[in-house]
Amino acid sequence: MPVKGFLCPSDANSRVGVFAETTHYMRTGVRAGLTNYKGVQGANFAFGRWINPSADGTNSTEAWRDGDGIIYAMNWQRPKTITKILDGSSNTFMIGEDIWDREVPAAGRFGKGFGWAHTVHTMLTCAIPPNARQASGQELAKNDWANRHGFKSRHPTGVQFAMCDGSVRFVSDIIPLGLYRALATTNSGETVALP
Repeated sequence: MPVKGFLCPSDANSRVGVFAETTHYMRTGVRAGLTNYKGVQGANFAFGRWINPSADGTNSTEAWRDGDGIIYAMNWQRPKTITKILDGSSNTFMIGEDIWDREVPAAGRFGKGFGWAHTVHTMLTCAIPPNARQASGQELAKNDWANRHGFKSRHPTGVQFAMCDGSVRFVSDIIPLGLYRALATTNSGETVALP
């Protein structure tokens, strides 16, 4: 069921409300309520142009098993509470924006981040810059899941993020990538703050 508060007014596409998801993980057409917000799995990532090892000392690029953010698929194995956010709850991303595109979650399409109904689809990485595009400036290909697995919005210059302290901040598309990645980790020891 769609929840109005979970939809960004700037994304007209998400107003379809409910769709039958037929991605690789949900082949039977599970009806899913849309949202424009997904969890921040951290800044480590193993695919595409923005491969990035974890900054927490493990050097892992496996974001679904070893996410260095607050929300990642296997966090039930190592739950993260507010006391585990050593970088500071006001300096750590928790939830960011994503946009729904009817052409992206295509039938049988394999790749995390292409849908909304399965656990692996409920989070994105900050290894990829906000509203990432091809080097030419063109939009990324619809089937390029490895490079589309970052946060994006319909806002012209950035993306909204909820911090772990509950505040909401607008993050510019031109934020330095190192700072952006540091804000996505929970205990990597960086002393950073949004400008």
